Amino acid sequence: MDSVNSRANDLVGIEVYDQLIVLNDSERIISDFPQKRTLKNAFYPGFPEGKIKRQIDAKEYWAVEPGATFGDSIYLLSVLRPAPYKKSSAPADWYVAAHEINSGSAVVEMNLIDPEHSLKHPAVRGSEIYVSSDRPDGFGGFDIWKVKWDGKNFRNWKNMGEVVNSSADEYFPTWHGDTLLFASNRTDRGYGGYDIYGFVSDKGRSFNMGVPVNSPYNDFNPTAVKETFKYLSSSRSPRTKLDVYRVEFFDPGLFFPELFGRIQTNEGNLAGEKITLTNASGSYTKDVVLDEDGYFRLSQIKGMEYYKINLNDLQLSEKAKLLLYDDRGVLIKDIPIKKGEEIQFRLLAPEDYYLEKLENRDESILEVDIFGAVETDIANRPPLVIYLEDSKGELIGVSKTDSSGIFSFNSVLPDDRYTIRTEVSDPNALIRIFNAKGEEIQTIDPSGATEFIYVRLSSEDEVITITNEENVQVKISQLEIFNLPTIYYGLNEYELSEDGRLKTQDLIELLNNNPDVSIELSGHTDARGEARYNMRLSQKRIDAVIDHLVTSGINRSRIDGTGYGESKLLNRCSDGVECTEVEHAANRRTEIRIFQDPLNKSK
Repeated sequence: MDSVNSRANDLVGIEVYDQLIVLNDSERIISDFPQKRTLKNAFYPGFPEGKIKRQIDAKEYWAVEPGATFGDSIYLLSVLRPAPYKKSSAPADWYVAAHEINSGSAVVEMNLIDPEHSLKHPAVRGSEIYVSSDRPDGFGGFDIWKVKWDGKNFRNWKNMGEVVNSSADEYFPTWHGDTLLFASNRTDRGYGGYDIYGFVSDKGRSFNMGVPVNSPYNDFNPTAVKETFKYLSSSRSPRTKLDVYRVEFFDPGLFFPELFGRIQTNEGNLAGEKITLTNASGSYTKDVVLDEDGYFRLSQIKGMEYYKINLNDLQLSEKAKLLLYDDRGVLIKDIPIKKGEEIQFRLLAPEDYYLEKLENRDESILEVDIFGAVETDIANRPPLVIYLEDSKGELIGVSKTDSSGIFSFNSVLPDDRYTIRTEVSDPNALIRIFNAKGEEIQTIDPSGATEFIYVRLSSEDEVITITNEENVQVKISQLEIFNLPTIYYGLNEYELSEDGRLKTQDLIELLNNNPDVSIELSGHTDARGEARYNMRLSQKRIDAVIDHLVTSGINRSRIDGTGYGESKLLNRCSDGVECTEVEHAANRRTEIRIFQDPLNKSK
């Protein structure tokens, strides 16, 4: 399968389309194909009634499929004619039939140059006709060919080449803007059965259209109206053999490529339970099956919409809730589920949640980052979804592995232990945990089919439970170091600015919430400038922070502070080493340690 187009938003990424394709529910049409009627009354939409229709009926074709108009006067159709001289026998090859509208002449079966091979599904673009044929010198089966036609004669046959064609069958050429669409049952890049592909000549390659256009079933016959992709046929619905689906175009920025969710409850195993997501208009409905822990995922969900969730027969406890995360791990919905009440919510645009996270990135002091890698014997695995639960079993983060199995959770609430869940059931799987420097600090074996327990704070740590600035209880070690939000000073200055005072407000809240804790502040500079001067400057800046805390009502006896200048650099950027501004900035920091008992500060 072409991994570049494994999901619909990738169509934007390769610059084929400037809009995202999304399928609505099927529109029932009494036909396998858009723009086709029953055999006896088959005609192309807009095809004139009367004589031409009678001529088509008189031919008693086994099947008639629409093709395209050539200029203003000629219709082209695909016709499957009966085998000659045998009544009610198996049909013969497909042909392209043509009719000159203005002359009123009879329908002409046009076997073109080679009467021994089938031709079908003509698509017109300018003076060229694109057609599917099993002509010789192809790549196997039916290929897409193009030919010049001056209205009377065909010339210059050309196979579209191996970028479009394969040893399988390529059918249904049509045009969407500058993109040639076609269907193929090739197995090396498909989802199963026939898939719809696109080709843009100046890109030099074809691509699978991806989800939601394609599915594990047969998806074919892309149909364009005024060179805009409007319909396709698919057998994905269990209700009938084939349905016609309408294609709509939306701004890709309104869609969540994936949403990851959980019905969080104390009810135990939820495996196989089904919930139903529906938008306010009822035009979109999706059934989702939960795993044993209540997890599920959704693809290509439109933002700026109201939704409701039907729990069907699922019975939940009073403390149940719905959690939704986007594919960047941002929590976008945390909804209590009240017994007997419908779950309703509104999704904003994806970027709204991302911008909100950026704006709030410095709000919390007591946060930790978790870096890990999944190792499994399963080859060629897609990216894995990783769920992070705290010690109470509540979902607090979602991440995805990269091509090397690496994942991370940034700025999560500190706890003594976490449960890490994956989508892979592999008894030989391992998860390795790393520190910020990339050093391995722990190896975890699965404790369940998809469950790994990460013990962040061991029995050797002096663990304390405190209430953070957001009134949430967290567990930390008295040896842990946290960073205050970056406090900016002017060059060679140490007085707190108004922005600097605002940056310390969370620390003040934390100290007010925990009157039994004390803190130790450490100030650090980068290596630029003279070392002795940097030491004095860092101490003055720490003193300025302490003075502000005391002025804000914090007892001075609860605060210690030391400036270390450039003596504790985090990277290679010492004197004489050329570094970027970003690398220097990593060394300019204010660190904090928290103690339940001031006597412990000496440890």
